[in-house]
Amino acid sequence: MYDLLVTPIDEHNDSIVILIKKYKFNKVIVLVNDNCKDILKENIIRVSNENNSEVEFIKSKIDDFSLLNKLKEKYNNILLNLTGGERIQSLNLLNFSINNKIESIYIDILGKKKYIFGKNNEKVNEHLLDLNIEDMIKASGNEILEDSSDLIKERYILDIAKIIYENIELWNKYKKRLYDINIFSHFYGDTKKVVINQKLLEKDEIELLEKVLKWAVNKKLIEVKREFDKTIVSFKDKYLKGFIFKIGTWLEVLTEYVVKSIDVVDQVKSGVVFTWNKNDENLKNELDVVAIKDSNIVVISCKDSEKYNEIALNELKVYSERIGGDKSKKILVATKPPIKESIMDRAKEMGINIIILDKDLNKFKEDLEKAINN
Repeated sequence: MYDLLVTPIDEHNDSIVILIKKYKFNKVIVLVNDNCKDILKENIIRVSNENNSEVEFIKSKIDDFSLLNKLKEKYNNILLNLTGGERIQSLNLLNFSINNKIESIYIDILGKKKYIFGKNNEKVNEHLLDLNIEDMIKASGNEILEDSSDLIKERYILDIAKIIYENIELWNKYKKRLYDINIFSHFYGDTKKVVINQKLLEKDEIELLEKVLKWAVNKKLIEVKREFDKTIVSFKDKYLKGFIFKIGTWLEVLTEYVVKSIDVVDQVKSGVVFTWNKNDENLKNELDVVAIKDSNIVVISCKDSEKYNEIALNELKVYSERIGGDKSKKILVATKPPIKESIMDRAKEMGINIIILDKDLNKFKEDLEKAINN
């Protein structure tokens, strides 16, 4: 249908990804300036190569139409992308398209519509290609290094997350002891083993520990060996030990499970580790839960405590807008209200929905669905 796509580059190039995937252009010309980041170019090149489109990056001033005039003479079917870039640049492209009877397009990703201008100034409503999480993160110049979504595929992991949720008072009472290295000793040479120093535990803690160990042994999840006043626990696989001893992982798994059950959500992942600089993988950031709804990013931060403050809110805002732009949804899920009441007001000002987990899983789903749809 179209031979050529001409598009400005942007910090969030989801519209370019959608257009290249949908129309399979013979060639894509990307208008750039001197400040264009290489990582943004690399991701457009990747998508173009995957769809057999030749891509070229050309430096162009906002008000310079000489390039467009040359392209008009060379190509019969050109599409100009009005989405992204500077507003004045988009207006100039629109003006050029109308004056020269060349079609231009604006993509409303949130509304899942495309608007075509030019030949007949017509507006076309059409279902747009949905992007996945990887597409969205790469379109913003970032790179996924790993994620923990495989955890939820292990049925017993979800079962344990639900058990913690159903016994949240007990969990809140004793969870700090799990992170005491004098009680729970870890061996870096054997990532599946932990030694429990029971002489440092109180009587009620020992009784609870024995119940948990008995349950896990019966489920064939662990093996237990006793040596004097110490208990050596060997975990059967790579998932369980990390799941138990990494703070908040159970809440991430439970949240991912509930978000997956929401019909309007297209995709969800947890424990997404990404980098802002492909060439420096030491600069890593992690998103607890990420979802996609209608090609829009939903970022959920999970806090298994009341100890979250404005720093946590700022981090959520920066990360979500970095990969999803201003239209991204920002949600903080916590097991307790924040220590400072002002955090609730500050979150509202920043467009962040705070959801406090209670004992009603259906209400948790309703609250998440409402926040995602708003």
